[in-house]
This record gives sequence, structure tokens and C-alpha cells, in this order.
Amino acid sequence: MYKSFIEEIFQTTEVTKEDLERYFETERDETLFLEFKSFVDKDVNNREKELRDAEKIKGVIKTIDAFLNSNGGLLIWGAPESVEVNRGKKKIKVCQGTLCPVPTFYDRDAFVNKIASQIRPLPQGVRMQSIQVEKGYIYLFEVPESQNKPHQFDGRYYIRLDTNTSIAEHYLVHAMCRQIKNPELSIKVTLGNGRMRTNEPKRFISFTLFVNIENTVEGINDYDIYIKSHITNDGQFGKFRQDRGHTALFEDVSKILSFGLPVEFDFDVFVNVPVIPEPIITIWYGGRNSLVKKVSFKVKFNLNEDTYTQNLTFYHTIAEYID
Repeated sequence: MYKSFIEEIFQTTEVTKEDLERYFETERDETLFLEFKSFVDKDVNNREKELRDAEKIKGVIKTIDAFLNSNGGLLIWGAPESVEVNRGKKKIKVCQGTLCPVPTFYDRDAFVNKIASQIRPLPQGVRMQSIQVEKGYIYLFEVPESQNKPHQFDGRYYIRLDTNTSIAEHYLVHAMCRQIKNPELSIKVTLGNGRMRTNEPKRFISFTLFVNIENTVEGINDYDIYIKSHITNDGQFGKFRQDRGHTALFEDVSKILSFGLPVEFDFDVFVNVPVIPEPIITIWYGGRNSLVKKVSFKVKFNLNEDTYTQNLTFYHTIAEYID
């Protein structure tokens, strides 16, 4: 079974402060798949701090771009400061000892969106974990090898060469461009407001689920796009061909999906009251030439007091994503 880079290194998928401290008790050196970045916080004015932080974030995104264009890897931001040691006739940098955390908290979704907005074509599968420690945070960025190389950041293509992130030579970029590519799909889900309804003897909340599916690979079309959905907590879907239980299959979402022309689709969802436990919706999506992907989220309902009346009750509907 495939193990992630995080699991290979830490033997767990949920890394803690103690895991990090144990890991850096011994000397650790960078590899083709592993890079460390420390954060030395110096006393500077606000303007200098903004420039410094922007430059450090740029360095993080540059490494992510290099991993995408190579064989994937793991970046640990907030590692101990590196020192040079002799290994035979060679000097290398190693990290050991006290963590040097990032003082600023970065929201995962916002930071991943920042990465996605600055790397072209759109990267897929980049995962971020934050671990709170004394005086700040350690960030882990797990990056898969991209199936849609080459990726460009800040006008350049980066790759991993041994333990370094370097600008790719023209012949390497040309070779990446000639690799066989498949379409790669991404999905965005939006939930409409919920409304309480009664069908004696049951009560239920209904809302509309809006789906936007995009082909992120330029020049490669996908065909026969489909969606399969499942809901827990005795929920049901509207306008569907039902497989069994609370599963819906939408086979004709789009005949063709091209880069820059996303397809939009919506269907109705009905959840019984009381909503305990919170329902979980899982959506699988794919096409004839793309890999199947899935997204899962809990559905939460908050009463919309601005629209509350004696006979009608409306809810803000919130999707809480599950990794």
C-alpha cells in the first residue's frame, strides 16, 4: 500500500510537536524528496517584516514547484537552523536540535489557494499541515509528483537536483512537455441555504448543492464526465438515478470538458430532522480519461435568524471538509 512522505518519515499521518522534536534529536540532512526551511525571527520594523515574510513564502512556493516537476517530496518549514558538517570529502548541511518555528499562523485553505494562484498550470494534491509549538508553528507541505508537468512559478520552472532546488534547463523543460498527459479534474462545491419542510410525520431540511468541475490541463479534453454521491444520516438526493440506499449517480454531467470551460451542475439534498449526527456527503467525480477523485464534507446548519418566521425556518448551510 502506498505511504505518503509524512507517513514514511514519521510513521503517522497526524504529526505532533513531540514527533518533530524526536525526529530532530539526531542529525537530519536533506534529500531529493525532503527539504528543511528554518525561520529565524529577527527584530525588524513592520515594512521589513512584510518583505521578509513575502520572500520566505516565495521560497516555500519555489520548492513546491520543484517537487511538482520532479518526484514529489516533503517540505518542513520551521525546522532547526542548518549547520555544515563534513561527510567524507564533502560538506553538507544538516538540521538538528531546537525547532525554529514560523511566528505567523497561516490558514490552510488560504495558503493552499495562494500556492494554486501562483503556480501554472494549477497544481493538484498539495497538502498542508500546521503544528503549533512554542513561539509559533511548524508547517508540513506534502507534494505529489505532478502528472501535468512542467509547472511554472514566478516566470521560471524549478526542479530538484540532489538536495537543491534549481532552475530547470531548457532541455529538461522540453522533456517534461513531451511527457504523455491526461486531463486532471478539480471540483468546487457550494451549498445553498437550507429550508425546513414538513411531510408528516417527518420533518426535513432541504438545500441545493452546486458543483463546479474544471479540467486543469490545457490542450487535453476529457469526456463523459460523471458524479457519484453518497450521504449519511438517512439523507436523500433529488433528480437522480438511485443505485441503492442514499447514493446518487449522475452519468451525463458533461459530454466534453475542456480547459477554461468548467461545467456547472446542481441537485437537491434532503436531510431528516433532528440532524444528529451531522450528515457526511462524499462526491466521486471523473471522466473517460481522468482519474477518479473524491471529496468529503460534513454538512452543518446554522439558524438564519434574519429570515426566521413562525411558519418558515431557514438555515445557513456550511460544508466542513474532511481530509
